[in-house]
Amino acid sequence: MSQKSMLILLSTLVMFGSTQAESGNHRSWNTGMFGTFIPFKDTTPIFHPGVTAGWSSSVGKYNLGADLRFTWPVDYDYHPSRYGMGSTKEPGTSQFNFVIFSITGRRSLYENNVAPIMGAGISLLGIYGRNNWAGDTRAGFGGHVTFGIDMFRHTKSRLRVEARVDVPFYQFLFNYNRDTRYHPKVYLVPVSIGILYHR
Repeated sequence: MSQKSMLILLSTLVMFGSTQAESGNHRSWNTGMFGTFIPFKDTTPIFHPGVTAGWSSSVGKYNLGADLRFTWPVDYDYHPSRYGMGSTKEPGTSQFNFVIFSITGRRSLYENNVAPIMGAGISLLGIYGRNNWAGDTRAGFGGHVTFGIDMFRHTKSRLRVEARVDVPFYQFLFNYNRDTRYHPKVYLVPVSIGILYHR
């Protein structure tokens, strides 16, 4: 065997061994960006930008992490309805933003370099939402579920594309009809799609 062939074989073995070790146990900081919207009846989804940062630890197919994510308010036109951010007659502006701290457990479906991943966890959420006439701010606990794709799992630097649904364990009050006697309760359920970089 030539010297060049031996070097290629040796480097391949070293890379294979290191990537297998990293895929078995991996701790990393992560950061990312996402777009989020809160679906309402008769509403066209408008994505609000957000950022996230956190830490996670992986052992084999399993991952445990904590992260902080937040959006900033973006006004957009809407047509008020009985559900607040819906569509009927009058134009106006709608707004929401949130800050969420969460702990999430995830499991990859395979141990391949690219694999689907799903998870669930508990969160502490602070959410602000408003329609054309009134706003409400609430904070409390909630749960969330995630679905995504993990890429480059056998290397130090990884990417994850992920969809997430946050469900607060509380409701919001809005005065939709400018009548203080009428305060329908609604759930604000943020739906997010984003990409995260792990290092």
